[in-house]
Amino acid sequence: MQIRPAEEKDLEALVKLNNLEGRWVGEKTIDFFRKYLKQQYLYVVEEEGNISAFMLAMSNSSDYDSQNFIWFKKELKDAFVYIDRLVVLPNRRRQGLDTMLIKKLLEDCQERYLTGEISLKPENPESIRHHERLGFKKKGDFSAYGHDCGMYVLDREKINF
Repeated sequence: MQIRPAEEKDLEALVKLNNLEGRWVGEKTIDFFRKYLKQQYLYVVEEEGNISAFMLAMSNSSDYDSQNFIWFKKELKDAFVYIDRLVVLPNRRRQGLDTMLIKKLLEDCQERYLTGEISLKPENPESIRHHERLGFKKKGDFSAYGHDCGMYVLDREKINF
């Protein structure tokens, strides 16, 4: 198993994995991933030649038009990295892949805060519990794209892993 930057050859697998979990992260096309392929923080977990998880994150200075990202830019005064999506194959959940991706992000970025949203409607209680165990704290609520979300922040100085 290895965590590495995404490559052109991974795009179809990223779309398939993303859209498998589209109800939580929103469905995307290959054009979306191609646009962000060179993003500083687009990692995949590769196991035996297959992608079992991925994460797309970006610094607060990135040019990104997501309403959730813009909410964090307005609410936080300090620099942060925004986790836009973190997706793990259903049969690979609860095996630490998401935590490994977050650790990789913390190794590679300098910002003190990591941010991301978790669906409240429809509710994703498993994700909420997991993120809170890692040390993410709810900063507020926000509605966009037909979803109500809890907006979460992780302070690297208060990590629980």
